[in-house]
Amino acid sequence: MAFFLPLHVHLHMLRKEDHFILGYVKRTVGTQGELVIQLDADNPQRYAKLDAVLLEVNGALTPFFITKTNLREDQLTVKIEGIDELFAAKEYIGSTCWLPLSVLPQLDDQHFYFHEVRGFELIDAQYGPVGIISEVMDRLMQPVVIAKNGYKEVLVPLADGVLQRVDRTERKMYVNTPEGLIGLYLNDDSAQNDGM
Repeated sequence: MAFFLPLHVHLHMLRKEDHFILGYVKRTVGTQGELVIQLDADNPQRYAKLDAVLLEVNGALTPFFITKTNLREDQLTVKIEGIDELFAAKEYIGSTCWLPLSVLPQLDDQHFYFHEVRGFELIDAQYGPVGIISEVMDRLMQPVVIAKNGYKEVLVPLADGVLQRVDRTERKMYVNTPEGLIGLYLNDDSAQNDGM
C-alpha cells in the first residue's frame, strides 16, 4: 500500500487530525533493526504491503520508508530504510504508528471508522437527539458509543440491529436502542428520589 507525502509538506505540517493510528511498535526482532508493529485494525491483511509509515517521534509524525514486510496475524514485521541495527531500532519501541486518512476505503452508511464519528450527533429512533459522540470504545462483544449530553454521558452498545445508519454529510449517527436505555442516562434524577 503506497501513500505519498507531497514535496511541499513540511514535517511540522503533518497534523494528527489528518491521520489515523495504525498501531504501535511492540518490539524489535533479529539483529538487523527490524520492528514489529502491533496493528490495531479490523483487517490486518490490508496493511501487509506497506511501503511507508509515520512514527510519532517526540510528539511529531515522522515518515519512514519500509523496504520489507512480513505479516503474522495482527503483527507486521517491518524493515525500515536507514535502521540497520538493533540498538537504533530499540529507540522506536512504544512509538505510535500512523497512516494518512486518505488510505482508508470509503464505507457504506452501515459501517464506520471509530475516529470518523467523533463530533457526530447521536439520534435514537424513540428518544430523538441524544448528544454528541465523544468516543467509540472497542469492546469484545460490540463497540460502545459514548455521547455527551451536557454534563451526562450516554453509553450505547452497538449490538446487532442498533445501528441504523451513519449520515456523513449531516454528521449524524442514527440508532434504535432498546426501550428505556437512553432514559436511564438522561431522565431527571429527581424523579428517582421522589419515593424516598
